[in-house]
Amino acid sequence: MTLLDRCECCHAPLCPQLLAPPEQTLGRCHRCGYELGSASTDRAPIKALSFQLAADELFSKPTLRYGENQLLLTEWFALSRWMVGILRTAARAPSPCTEMFFRELGVNLAELRPPPTGLPFEYLSPVDRAGLLAHVWSMLEAGPERLMAVAERESVRPSLLLPRSGELPASLARLGAVLKSGRRRNYNLAPVRNPRSVKSVLMRWQRLLRKFQR
Repeated sequence: MTLLDRCECCHAPLCPQLLAPPEQTLGRCHRCGYELGSASTDRAPIKALSFQLAADELFSKPTLRYGENQLLLTEWFALSRWMVGILRTAARAPSPCTEMFFRELGVNLAELRPPPTGLPFEYLSPVDRAGLLAHVWSMLEAGPERLMAVAERESVRPSLLLPRSGELPASLARLGAVLKSGRRRNYNLAPVRNPRSVKSVLMRWQRLLRKFQR
C-alpha cells in the first residue's frame, strides 16, 4: 500500500509532531482527530515495491547488481536519481523517438503522468513517487547494455540523457560516446536536401548579424 501523506477526512497534511497531550497515539490527525488506520489507501505498483526491497537490501549487503556491474549504495541511488530525472523530462515533452526508447526498456510514457508541480522528487505525493520508482525498476531490470544499445538505435537526443551539470552514473559512463557516435553516423547518412531559398538565407544572415550587434 502507498503511504498516507494527508488526512482523508479534513485533507490536512500529516504532521504527527503537532500532536499534543493528552493524545497518546500518532495514529490520529493532529487537526481533526481522524483515526488514520481507518483511511483507504491505494495499492502500490509491484515494481515500486521491488525497488523498495532492493533499496532495503543495500543496507545489509555491500553491492547490488546492475547488468555486469556491482554498484555500491551511493552509486545505485545516483543511477536511480538519474533515471527519475530523464523520466520526468520525457513525460513533460514526449516524442515518438523517446516513447520508443522507453518502451524498449519496459516503460510506457503514456502511463507516466507528469506531476502537476515541478517540485523535487522528495516533495511529490506518495502516489507520484511510487509511479516513478516502478518505471525506474523496469529500466534497472533492462540493464546498461540494452539501455545504451536502444539509445543509439533510436538516436535519442543527448540533451535528454546527458546531465547538464555533473557526470553520468559510472555504470553508464560510455553513454556519451555512444550517443555522439550514433549522431555522427546518422549525419553522414542523411540525404542531401535541396538548397535553401535566397530569402531564407538572407533572413538567417540578418538574424546572425543582430546577435553579434547585441
